[in-house]
Amino acid sequence: MDRPPFDPRPTTRRRLKLLAALALAGCGGGGTTDPPPPPPPPTGAISLALSVLSGTIQQGQQASITAVVNRQGSFTGSVTIAVENLPTGVTATQSGATTSGSSTTVTITFAVTTSAAVGRTDLTIRASGAGVTDATGPYSLTVTAAPVAGYQLGVTGSPLTISQGGNGQAIVTLARTGGFAGSVSLTVEGAPAGLTVILDPTSTTGSQVTLTAIAAAGLTPNTYSLTIRGTATGLADRTVPIQVVVTAVTGTGNVVLDFSGCGSPYAIWVAYRDGTGPWTRVTSGTALFQFSVSSPTAAYAYVVRQSAAGATTTNVVYRSRAELSRTPIVFCPAATIGLKIINGSVAALTGQQAVYLTMGTGF
Repeated sequence: MDRPPFDPRPTTRRRLKLLAALALAGCGGGGTTDPPPPPPPPTGAISLALSVLSGTIQQGQQASITAVVNRQGSFTGSVTIAVENLPTGVTATQSGATTSGSSTTVTITFAVTTSAAVGRTDLTIRASGAGVTDATGPYSLTVTAAPVAGYQLGVTGSPLTISQGGNGQAIVTLARTGGFAGSVSLTVEGAPAGLTVILDPTSTTGSQVTLTAIAAAGLTPNTYSLTIRGTATGLADRTVPIQVVVTAVTGTGNVVLDFSGCGSPYAIWVAYRDGTGPWTRVTSGTALFQFSVSSPTAAYAYVVRQSAAGATTTNVVYRSRAELSRTPIVFCPAATIGLKIINGSVAALTGQQAVYLTMGTGF
């Protein structure tokens, strides 16, 4: 009996058996499993930390920050630091690099020229090392304008209150900026007749000047607004207002003794003698003492406190009625040194005697 020819293709039953065997083999079939591979060795890296993230620097000035680079993993190499996006007129220099363990610390100093543009710039601080990814940190830099060279005037003691025939002082101040150290000349504008204003000195390279206002006895009581003007080479004039309040002399009489420029209290007792009459005490609630004389000659006396310990000096002055009543007698007047000079000598003084030579408000 003849057999059919051999067909190499598997039958359907054989194919099913083969697939089943492969499936069993894929499920392990009771065999062993290889362990997972070990993790890769740690890779190197760096990080960057800044002491501050922003700063403000004035034109012509400088400021510093600290940058710290930390090495991580297998990286142990050197690092470099760069500052990116610097504006024109600003430089960044590095100094004082030190390494301790895995950390390197660097000081970064920003220097701003006087011509650098005013405003804010966002910078990037970048740390780099061979074989590692760069580390960066943001830094915001703000440049401010430098003060303009010049000065401003001010007054301490305004309004300045003085009485008719009296005087008082105020201080004119000069606040200098931007390194200005030049000379400033000062003048007073707007003073009426009868109000004399003296500046000492009239030109200064310092920071203050003394202003003395002297009111004539007949000056109308009022508030007078004056202007102090400062002039300096290369700068616009500066001005500051000052008010002088002139008050009326209280009391009656044709003789006025004015101690208002001497500090308080100065004269602690005042009296007068009209001709050969009795000595009469004069009281006052201010530094002005007023009384009347009618005789051709008269005298006045006053006691001055010399020290806090209580020492006093008694002064007695004899004058004619015309001399006493001509103008207020001003004690401790503002000095006008250099306008008049008296040369002379005095002889025959004995004991505690003293002689005073007077001319105007100087003695």
